[in-house]
Amino acid sequence: MIYATLPELVPDVRMKAVESQGYFVIDHTDSPVLEIVRAFRPDAPSPGRLFYADGRWVGGKWTPFDERFSRFAKSLMQWLKGSFVYLPEDQSYVGPAVQRLSHGNGN
Repeated sequence: MIYATLPELVPDVRMKAVESQGYFVIDHTDSPVLEIVRAFRPDAPSPGRLFYADGRWVGGKWTPFDERFSRFAKSLMQWLKGSFVYLPEDQSYVGPAVQRLSHGNGN
């Protein structure tokens, strides 16, 4: 898992302990981050994921993240949708590398 945010929002990123393993991870449910999951299959195209939430639950109330994060995340999603090709049968977008493979030109 890869996470991205704006440099000025790094102090707002929250960590949570995985006590049984002795390490910490980003708490994506409580942080202004984009969650990026790469495709797992090295031998064939497979879906990845790009996800974000606009806010977090605080005391039973939905609280939006900083507007700068929302603009950043929305602009990235708009770029992806404008730059990649939508495949309705898979309900996903594919980038240039997968497009080249599908046309028999892996370069």
